[in-house]
Amino acid sequence: MSDAPYDFAKAASDGSQAVGKVSESTGKFFDLIKSFYSPKLKLRQAEADAVYVRTQADAEAYAVLRHAQAEVAANELKAQAAFRLTQTWVRQQENINATVEEAQKYLPSQTPTDDVDPDWVTRFFEGCQDISSPQMQTLFAKLLAGEFARPGTISRKTITLLRDMSTDNANLFRRVASHFWFLSSPKGGGFLPSILIHRDWLGVTYDDVASLDEMGMLSMVQSNVVLKGDMAVACGSRRFFLDFRGQSTVEGFLLTKPAQELFAICGATDMSDEHLDVVLKSIASGGRSELFKPL
Repeated sequence: MSDAPYDFAKAASDGSQAVGKVSESTGKFFDLIKSFYSPKLKLRQAEADAVYVRTQADAEAYAVLRHAQAEVAANELKAQAAFRLTQTWVRQQENINATVEEAQKYLPSQTPTDDVDPDWVTRFFEGCQDISSPQMQTLFAKLLAGEFARPGTISRKTITLLRDMSTDNANLFRRVASHFWFLSSPKGGGFLPSILIHRDWLGVTYDDVASLDEMGMLSMVQSNVVLKGDMAVACGSRRFFLDFRGQSTVEGFLLTKPAQELFAICGATDMSDEHLDVVLKSIASGGRSELFKPL
């Protein structure tokens, strides 16, 4: 330790210089910090800007992509619709051609003098174009041949009825049709004797009648069919001539006009002897005076 006296003036001067150095050092330090962080801040800002730009670009690119995908989907949908329509039209034309070809088997030997209504033909094609079952095509073919032979005899309602029939419906109609009775001719009025549905072994049930009613073939409401005078009656291929003194009534379900027209072109199997016997007894109990005379 020095024994020299302490120099207060020098100490003060040194302290002042130290404070100045500290101030300069602090400023320099913050300058260093600032210079160190400033580029990073700029970099981060640049990165943020880049992310924003990229996000905007991605959004625009995504929008373009979605639009392109929508156009592709729309074009694909149009292509699918066009393909389906083409397939449908081809199938419908095939059905029409098959029906027309089948109809040639049932054409009359003589050429009719009257022409078929073009509107009727249009409705007929609309009715048969979706029918691919050979059995149902045959029925349509007979319908066409029947109208060609006698224009105006087949109504448009009959076309609609046949169009809506299934193969099972057609089989039911043909089975029950063998029990239909017609006065004078199939065009003169037909009915299904109600007495038949009370005989299960004859093969006609209430369910059959209900199904035919639903199809528009007959009325579920029973009516009294009046038989009087000299009257021709048809059932299947059998024809009878009624010789009455007075009149008789038979309860039955009346056939609609389309059902009668369909029967005329489709025909039916012959009724059984049991069927004939049941109806004859029913007629006899209603006032019939003499037996049927076969024509």
